[in-house]
Amino acid sequence: MKVSLVIPIFKNEDNLDDLFSTLVHQELVFMNLNHTLEPILVVDGSPDNCLNLLVLAKSQGLIPKESKIIELSKNYGQVPAILAGLEVSSGDCSICYSADLQDPPELLIELVKSFLNHNEIVIAVRSSREDSIFQNFTSRIAYWILRFKSPEIPKGGFDFFLIGKIARKFILERTGSRLFLQGDILNLGFSPDFIRYKRLKRAKGKSSYTFQKRLNVFIDAIFDSTDLLIKLATRIGFFTACLGLISAIYLLSGYFKGNSPYDGFTAILTSILILGGCQLMMLGVVGEYVYRVYDITRNRPRYIIKNIF
Repeated sequence: MKVSLVIPIFKNEDNLDDLFSTLVHQELVFMNLNHTLEPILVVDGSPDNCLNLLVLAKSQGLIPKESKIIELSKNYGQVPAILAGLEVSSGDCSICYSADLQDPPELLIELVKSFLNHNEIVIAVRSSREDSIFQNFTSRIAYWILRFKSPEIPKGGFDFFLIGKIARKFILERTGSRLFLQGDILNLGFSPDFIRYKRLKRAKGKSSYTFQKRLNVFIDAIFDSTDLLIKLATRIGFFTACLGLISAIYLLSGYFKGNSPYDGFTAILTSILILGGCQLMMLGVVGEYVYRVYDITRNRPRYIIKNIF
C-alpha cells in the first residue's frame, strides 16, 4: 500500500535536516511493513532557502526517492498548501504532517494501522501541548466557541490526520478559498477514529504561525462552518428592538403624565451610538457572508502549482 505524506513548508529551513532524517527512518519503517511512503513537500512561497535545500536533498538521495517537491507560485497559506499536496498525492491514503516535527512521527504508522482497520478518516488529537501559555489559552477559547455549533470538533482541534481516497476526493471538490479544513473533514459523514497524543515543543526555529494568522483561521472557521454569527446578529437585533419598544412605552407614559423621564440629549446620543454600533456590526457579519459567496463565484484558483520536482 502507498501512503502519501503531505507536508507544507514555510520558513522551516532550520528544521529540514531533522525532517530529512525522520523521512528516511519512516521510509524504512513503512518498507518493513510492506508499505510505500510518498512524501509530498509543498513549498508554500517560502522566502528562505527551503526550496533549493529540498531539491538538493532529493538529488543527493537524502530523502526518499518517492518524494515529490511542489513549488507554489506564492504564499497561499497552510490550507491551500495542504490541498495542493492532496491533489498531487497518489497514495491509497494521505496523511497531513507538520514540518516542525512537533507531532511525533511514530504515530504515522499508527494512523495507517487504523486506516487498514476500515477507518476512512483517522485524526490525531492533541491531549496536551507544550506551547506557550498564551497560545494554549487562545486555542482553548477559540475551540470552545467553535464547539457551540460543531461539538464534533475535538477540544484541542487537530492538524495531524489521515484521510482515504474517498474523503480526499470530496475535500478537493470543495469550492472557495477561505475554508475551515477541520470542519470539512468532520462534515463528510465518515465516523473518524481518534488517536490521542502529546504535542511536543518546537525544537528549532520560530513558528511563523502568528497570532494574526491564528485569528484569521478562527474567523474563517466561524463563517465557514457555522451560522452562529448570523443568528447572534438576529438575536441582538430582536433584543435591541424590544428595548426600543420598552423605552417608547416608558417615554409615552411619562409624556401623558406631564413629565419627561429624560433631560438633555445624553440619553438620545447614547441610544444612537448603541444602535449605530449594532447596525454596523450586523452589516459587517452579513458582509462577511456575502463576500464568501462572491469569492466562490469568482472561481479563482486556491493555489497555483509552479513546479513539481
